[in-house]
Amino acid sequence: MKNRPTQPPQGAQDRPARPQAAAGTKMRRRVLTGLGALLVFILALSLLQKVTGEPVWDEFYQMFGLQSPGVPAAPASAPEEETAVHFIDIGQGDAVLIEQGGEYCLIDAGVRENQDSLIAYLEEAGATHLTLLVMTHPHFDHTGGMREVLRRCTVDRVLLPDLDKAPPSTAYSLEKILREIDQQKIPADTVRVGESYAIGSGTLQVLGEGVETENYNDLSPVLRYVGPHLTFVDSGDGERPVEADALARGEDLSADLFKAAHHSSNSSNTEAFLQAIHPSIVVACCGKDNEYGHPHREPRQRFAELGAELYRTDLDGSVVVRGTAEGITVTTSRGQHRAQALDEAG
Repeated sequence: MKNRPTQPPQGAQDRPARPQAAAGTKMRRRVLTGLGALLVFILALSLLQKVTGEPVWDEFYQMFGLQSPGVPAAPASAPEEETAVHFIDIGQGDAVLIEQGGEYCLIDAGVRENQDSLIAYLEEAGATHLTLLVMTHPHFDHTGGMREVLRRCTVDRVLLPDLDKAPPSTAYSLEKILREIDQQKIPADTVRVGESYAIGSGTLQVLGEGVETENYNDLSPVLRYVGPHLTFVDSGDGERPVEADALARGEDLSADLFKAAHHSSNSSNTEAFLQAIHPSIVVACCGKDNEYGHPHREPRQRFAELGAELYRTDLDGSVVVRGTAEGITVTTSRGQHRAQALDEAG
């Protein structure tokens, strides 16, 4: 009897081979085993946290390179800190804005006739919320727009000169400013040496508090702002007695930037005071063709001897000095006309 060739059962060629089936079964078992182990591990972590009260989940997230919920991710790079000082062009008067870390301090508020320009500048700069508003002394070219600033801006605190060091002022404008502060219940301090005020990441230091005087200019405090990448000194309209008092106290007056005292008058800006500050940049706040002849020639010569670069609001318009990790830069609203204006002014 002849042997007949065996034929595979019908449909057998459609079935997977046994080794492949076995491998699939093993893989499923491994996955299930891993998931089971992970579930046990998670349950154990939960139980451990309940027993110890310790945040053990952070270690779990770190193990798998995940960000733990509730912990803010570190920024790719910290934002660069910039300190800026704005010398606002409001004619023959002072209005100086310190800007740091989203906070603002306004020192003086110019003349009343230009208060709308001042408010417009503050609004454009985003400075309608002031951490501190400073009055250096009660002269109209420093306080003219202050009441409007108090009405149109949110002010956290006011710093006032020591008015008891001079005869009582008869200026009705000062009375209205003080009444506005009182009505709004804004905290107000009188300048005192040793006090300091945080503006952003920097500090405004009081290094002089004015002197006993018949001259309201000499109520002006000596203020030094120390911020990231920029230091700045403002002595209002303080004259020689104020500068001598600050020097006698022996405080550190050094700064990158100085607002020329009393609009760069020769009654201020003594050589000893300037040497103590030794600024690389000086800004004179004064009006074009003003009747006082500011800035006077003698202080300008002293600035030049120090190697300081002088900017003037009468020629340059508003001046902004910025300090960053890369250095200090200056921009002006009339930058393109600066050379011509300086030439015309001699």
